Amino acid sequence: MLPSHQNFITLIALGAKQGEAYRRTINNKCTMATSRQNGSRLAKRYATQIAEAKKLSQTTEQTQTPPPPEPDKIAALHEADLNLARIIREQIKTSPSDILRAIDMYYKRFKGYKTEKPAMEIPEIILPPIDE
Repeated sequence: MLPSHQNFITLIALGAKQGEAYRRTINNKCTMATSRQNGSRLAKRYATQIAEAKKLSQTTEQTQTPPPPEPDKIAALHEADLNLARIIREQIKTSPSDILRAIDMYYKRFKGYKTEKPAMEIPEIILPPIDE
């Protein structure tokens, strides 16, 4: 088996489309129609190897545990969360639109996105009487 065919099998097993995998591994100058046709032909030819590779990739994905987050990223997220809280509580002076953006970010990050926004206080405007 050619190394390019092995790479094709690997890409298909990882979820790439047949035409895309063919263009990436074998011939990147062919048209999309040709790459789909030839990719389908190769996929039929190596159907058993593709099935084995898919099983192997699924078992390795299940056995791998995600690495723990890096301390620097945790500290950066914590600092960003504190800044959001400060903006929402108006401890940092910003515009009303910045406060609304901070509220949106907070909801997206912690509570799921909700379109509810707190009512903004609009001061009453007292107009002088019109002299006629």
